[in-house]
Amino acid sequence: MSRRHAVLAAAMCAAGLLAACGSSGSSASSSSASSAGSGGGTGSVVFTGAVTGTWQKAGAAADSTCGAQEVVIHIKGPGAKDEADLHVKADGSVWLDAPNNGGDYTSTSGGTMHANSGFDVNADLKEPRGAAVHATGSLSC
Repeated sequence: MSRRHAVLAAAMCAAGLLAACGSSGSSASSSSASSAGSGGGTGSVVFTGAVTGTWQKAGAAADSTCGAQEVVIHIKGPGAKDEADLHVKADGSVWLDAPNNGGDYTSTSGGTMHANSGFDVNADLKEPRGAAVHATGSLSC
């Protein structure tokens, strides 16, 4: 194979890898945020209280968004209906949107957002009726 063909083959391979990466969640939206799919992130969050278990990143690419002001990661827990979105904002506030696990749990602190890449959380969250959840862990996009 000539040098030119080797370079062309390498470029095509790299393009194929980038396309595969894009399909699993590294596409950018017009708001300068990137989305992450189930194959893209790492880490886990452990919940105790009204929501329990170890939850990990899940869902389609469009289900999670990692931006400069907020990171939202779609997560799946150990139960069949355990799916939620965990939000951490730049101000440290945390919101667990868990419709199958009691609804919305919030905290004004406890999150450490890493812009465009993920977050760490160690927060006590509450829902309006008083149910409480403690969340601890890290997730990346």
